[in-house]
Formats: sequence, C-alpha cells, structure tokens
Amino acid sequence: MTALAGRPARAPSWDPGVAGKLPGLAGARVPAQLLGLAWFLLAARVFSPVDFGVLSTALVLVVVIGGLSDLGTTRTVVRHVAADRTSLRSSFVRAATLRGVAGLALALVVIAVAPQVQDTISVQVVALAGLIAVASGITEIGFAALRSVGSVTTEGRLLVVERALFVVAGTAIVLAGGGPVAVLAAYAATNLVSAGVVSVRSLGFPGGAGTPSGPLLDAEGRHTAVGSTLVIVGPRISALLLVVLSTPTVVGTFSIALKVPEALGILGAAILLPLLPMVRSQLLDGRGRRAVQDAGRVTATVLMAMIPAAALLAVDGRRVLDLLFGAGTRPGSVATLALLAAVSGLWVVRTYGEVLLLAQERAARYLVAVASGIVVNLLVGVALVRWSASTGAATAALLAEAVVLIITV
Repeated sequence: MTALAGRPARAPSWDPGVAGKLPGLAGARVPAQLLGLAWFLLAARVFSPVDFGVLSTALVLVVVIGGLSDLGTTRTVVRHVAADRTSLRSSFVRAATLRGVAGLALALVVIAVAPQVQDTISVQVVALAGLIAVASGITEIGFAALRSVGSVTTEGRLLVVERALFVVAGTAIVLAGGGPVAVLAAYAATNLVSAGVVSVRSLGFPGGAGTPSGPLLDAEGRHTAVGSTLVIVGPRISALLLVVLSTPTVVGTFSIALKVPEALGILGAAILLPLLPMVRSQLLDGRGRRAVQDAGRVTATVLMAMIPAAALLAVDGRRVLDLLFGAGTRPGSVATLALLAAVSGLWVVRTYGEVLLLAQERAARYLVAVASGIVVNLLVGVALVRWSASTGAATAALLAEAVVLIITV
C-alpha cells in the first residue's frame, strides 16, 4: 500500500493509545444511546399519536437525507487524512462542503415532493429535518477526520454532552406542552453546536493546514460513495417488501421486532468505525498483517460483548417483546426477532470486512458486496414474504447479510 498520489505517508499516531481510545469511544456511545432511548420512550408516552407520528416521520427523514447525502465522505476523508495528516483542514472543508451541499439539495427536493405524497407533514418539519441531517453530517465528518490523526477526545465528549443537552431541552419542551416542531428545533440547535465545535477543532488542528492529498470523488471515492449509499438502503429492503406485499399489521410486527436488534447492530458497527483510520495508518506504514490482527481482535471483543444480548433476544424474545412493546403474542414476532438478532451480529462482522476493504482502497469490492446483498434480499424476499410474512422478510435479510459477509471478509 502506498500513499495517495505519490505523497509521503504521514501515518497518525494511533498505536500507542489504541487500547484506551477505542474503549473510550465505545464507552461514550453507550450512555449516549441510552439517553436517546430514554427520551424516545418518554416522547412516545407523552405525545399524542399524531404528534409522535410527526416526530417519527421527521427522524426518518433525518436518516434518509443524512444517509443519501453522505456520498462516502465520512469514509473517504479518512482515506485522505490518514495518508497525509497535514491535509486535515483541506480534506475536512472539501468533505463538509460536499456533504452540506448534497444535504441541502436533497432537503429542497424533499420539501418540494413531500406535499404531493403526505399532506400532514409541514414544510417546517421537513426543513428542520434537513438542517439536522446537514449539521450531524458535518459533525460526523469532523469526527472521522480527527480520528484519522488519532484525536478522539472531542468525539468522546461531544457524543455524551450533545445528547444530554438535547435530552434536557427536549424533556423540558415536552413537559411544558411543546410540540414536535419545538423538539426538532432543539435537536437542530444541539446538532449545530456540535458541528461548530468539531469544525473549529478540525480547522485549528496543529499541523493540519497543508494542501489536499487527492480528489474526493476519484474512482475509489465514487465506489465508496455508491457503496455507502447502498449501505443505508440495504437494511430497509425487507421492510419495504412488507409494505408492498403484506399488510400494515405485519409491517408493524417487523418494525417492533427490528427495533432492539437494529440498535444493537448499529452500536456495534459504530464502535468499530474508528478502526478504519487505525488500519489505514498501519497499512500505509507497511504493517498490513498487524492491522488485520488488531482489527480482528477488536471485532471479536465487540462480538463477545454482543452475544449475550443477541442470545437473549433469540431465546427469550417473547418476554423482551412483551416488556418493551407488549407485542410478544403477535404472530411471527418472536421468530422474526430471533432472526434479526442473528443479523445484528453479521452487521458487526461485515463492518470488519468493510474497514479492511476501504483501508486497502478496494471500495469496488465493497460496492459489489453491498449491491449483491440488496439483490439477494429482493429476489429471495419476494418469495419468502409471500410465504411467511415478517418471518420471511427477516430470513431474507439474514441471507442477504450472509452474502455481503462472504464477499467482504
């Protein structure tokens, strides 16, 4: 592996503190997730069904706009900064600008289209969702750029502080009788604060004011962009098939069964994301074997931590569904939960393969893997959904993730 465009590899100093940095980030994400979940449950109980539906729709739009406008920037910025740490400022500015412009453009499209599809969601709600997506996207790019030079203190602190600020503000708004628009405004404000802090930190990082290390959307960048977009789309294929081929009741059953495994898988994958700059750094320094071994050990540790929770979902799913949602008796819900618990584990192992491929500048294979999983999910899912509703959709998702895993690892 060589540095980009013939530039000298200035590998960041990840190795000396990696044992403490990765657990530290993981430790920050867990309370942040728990705070978010606690507030979500509060809002679900306090808001009327209509207001909670508006809030939920806005949060879905945040995920869609943020995911589709990412264009691989959170991964590509690592590729460039890890190759030349002096390019941190310029790489951050270019990546943040690209994602910001893409996010704003997509938000405008959604604002124009939304009234034609759903007349109960106001332009104000869509605009706030777009603002949240853009601000959180810039924050993620800043986190990724700073990780590439071994700096994770800002990320670790902001993950908890931002979520705590929102929970305090959101709870006060809800208890005072405020509606979803006020909550979304508070969400946007806290995200803008994080984006500002991360931007200042990235732009002022010592020794990071060099020239760009290469184009963002070269062939490797384009493959990464498309692959990253498909990663957002892929996990939602099964739910989409149920929307088209089944009933709203079955869709609801699948959504309930998906909630906990999805949160578990997302948390595990998020913990592994900092591996990308570490592996990229080691590869550029000629230590490819060590990079694979280090990443494998971290992945195994995350899996071992996840297995008890996934096993509980698979073995005692009815109790979990009853406790959280009162839905343990829904037809197919327990089997669906067990299958999706297995999917959450595959997400983590697949993330390990993704990290290795992107660090090695093999985004084309990464793209093939994700696209293959979507094709399998569509082809197999059509038959299985007609045969076994939510359980069939979960089975198709499991088979698709297995295909992605085989190709990536």
